[in-house]
Amino acid sequence: MIEINENDDDDDDEYDSRQTEIKIIAERFLLKRKIGGGSFGQIYLAHDLEKNISVAVKTERIQAIVPQLPVEKMAFERMKDFIGFPKMIFYGQEKQYYVLVMDLLGPSLEDLFNFCNRSFTLHTTCMIIDQAISRTKQMHNQSLLHRDIKPDNFLMGIGHYSHIVYFVDFGLTKEYRDLVSYVHHNLVKGKNLAGTARYASLHTHNGLVQARRDDLESIVYSLLYFLKGSLPWQGIKAKTKRQKYEKIAELKQTIPLKELCSGMPSQIMTVYIYVKSLTFDEQPDYDYIKRQLRSIIITNNQKYDYQFDWLNKVKRFNLNNDESVIDIKI
Repeated sequence: MIEINENDDDDDDEYDSRQTEIKIIAERFLLKRKIGGGSFGQIYLAHDLEKNISVAVKTERIQAIVPQLPVEKMAFERMKDFIGFPKMIFYGQEKQYYVLVMDLLGPSLEDLFNFCNRSFTLHTTCMIIDQAISRTKQMHNQSLLHRDIKPDNFLMGIGHYSHIVYFVDFGLTKEYRDLVSYVHHNLVKGKNLAGTARYASLHTHNGLVQARRDDLESIVYSLLYFLKGSLPWQGIKAKTKRQKYEKIAELKQTIPLKELCSGMPSQIMTVYIYVKSLTFDEQPDYDYIKRQLRSIIITNNQKYDYQFDWLNKVKRFNLNNDESVIDIKI
């Protein structure tokens, strides 16, 4: 089964034009301007009057059919002690909105990919994906699936943390096992597609409930995207969203692996094959994947030095200059 996702990133959807009438939250967070949004709500740049720092604020109408901010709150609380996850500063209700205040971060990897003319080197890609695997492992260790892993949801830190890849957007996060017994949830069929079709696993397209393997498959598609510049199933035209998603699934299933990984180091194909081989409730060997990525760096006589491609254009994200952090225009 496929849920029609009106905000599929292959389309030129615009942000929800509705502006919240909120100007200040909890008499502390002063909203400055809108910096993003979508079907779930809006994201604002705000100023923390108490600490005199810039923060990010997400708002969502309480009457939303499927509220996401309460789910995000749960994920923020679960991941608060781990590197690569922004800290939640405040959560509550203001008028008819849920509001969540969090650390302000830098650009997304999608923004930086465009900033680098839609081309990342193998070196940068391996360092990025290595960190993404670590974040995914941390979430999975806390019994959580992200379920919407994609370049838009990887953000770089700012200031002294500009080398760290952060995971964001936890509105689709779900537990995959019992919190006490760690017993894995049962395999269920006939589920709607949750996430973004471009990066969704084939199992997700086929209606299987998601598991750890599906987050990793989304990371693999992100890896291929960075190295190829695009994925073969981008830009597909169809009469309906449903037909489009079915065509995407068909391509994911039929494109030969050698074609998909053409011109790439053998380790990339090894990672792809390994992730696709995982069974529903199998615990992935995250370190095995990381070793494959790091071996590419070593083979090319390079180091894991955090010298990302965009640093030639942006030397450092300035923690005290929120305008430059937010407004890297592509």
